[in-house]
Amino acid sequence: MPSYLLIELAYNSVKKDKVCSALVLFTSWRRKRLNFLRRFVKKVLVVLTRVRQQNQRFWTYRLFFFELFTA
Repeated sequence: MPSYLLIELAYNSVKKDKVCSALVLFTSWRRKRLNFLRRFVKKVLVVLTRVRQQNQRFWTYRLFFFELFTA
């Protein structure tokens, strides 16, 4: 096997390794981001349900006025 073929083979394997590690990093970062977003949305929903339970009348009035003005 000529030396330039060996060099090309080594270069390609290193390049593939770099691409693979970059992909792994990117997917793990995306997963972390998705988990963070999911947790954030859950927290917001919990807070919103709490607020809605506390201020049920306030929300219904707001909806009533909203429907009045948009109709």
